[in-house]
Amino acid sequence: MKNSNVETEHAEYDCKICKARKQTMKSSRECQAKDWPMHKTECSVTTASSTDEKKKTHNPINSKFTVNDGSIYQDPGTTANAVNDKGLNYSPVIDFKRYDKKEHKPGVGEFPARKDSFYIDNEKLCHDVPVLDKSKEFTDIVVKANRQKQTISIQDDWDGNTIYRFLSHQLQVPVNKIKIIHKGKIVNADSIKECIQKRAVFQVFGEKAEDASGVDDRDIELMMRQLKISRNEAILALKEHGDVIDAMLEISRK
Repeated sequence: MKNSNVETEHAEYDCKICKARKQTMKSSRECQAKDWPMHKTECSVTTASSTDEKKKTHNPINSKFTVNDGSIYQDPGTTANAVNDKGLNYSPVIDFKRYDKKEHKPGVGEFPARKDSFYIDNEKLCHDVPVLDKSKEFTDIVVKANRQKQTISIQDDWDGNTIYRFLSHQLQVPVNKIKIIHKGKIVNADSIKECIQKRAVFQVFGEKAEDASGVDDRDIELMMRQLKISRNEAILALKEHGDVIDAMLEISRK
């Protein structure tokens, strides 16, 4: 946690300020979200104080900190203009008062669905999805997974690892969790290529990745790091609560 004496560390961190406690500096998105539950009560009491009491105990609020940045927090580059105070440059990225006064939480489907291709491996989002080129040689196989049967085209010159990445993308089952059976035998990245034949049947097992449409990947990663939970658990919590702080608090109570 950073306080106002951060001159020596400013070169390393893009510091933020909590607009509810003007002297509390945070060095990261994680720091901000983690600190809020601890000082929420104190900030709420301060907010509820009378005008006369504020005049006695607090300095006048600098107008520099009242810029309407339109959200609870965003990246510094997309929020209000940076503020210069005592030689420090930072953006008023978090407004916890706005957090407490929110009347609407984004619901699933209110954000555009992700358009990029990806697969998941070891809880990480990967974008090097193999691209099928039907102008070149390919083979159609039959895949049974998650109670569904479908035909999937596999490029003939792909190696086993490439086939696994493509199947992970098509089936939305993480690479590290895919179990593939062909003719009653378990296959792996080293042996699957020799099994690829026209209309060959493969049975695939593995927990399907939760659809993260409408959920910010940064919030998913934050929850995974802070709470040591799986990607699926983070997505489900964010979809249920619509806000990363609410989701983190709920998971922490369990």
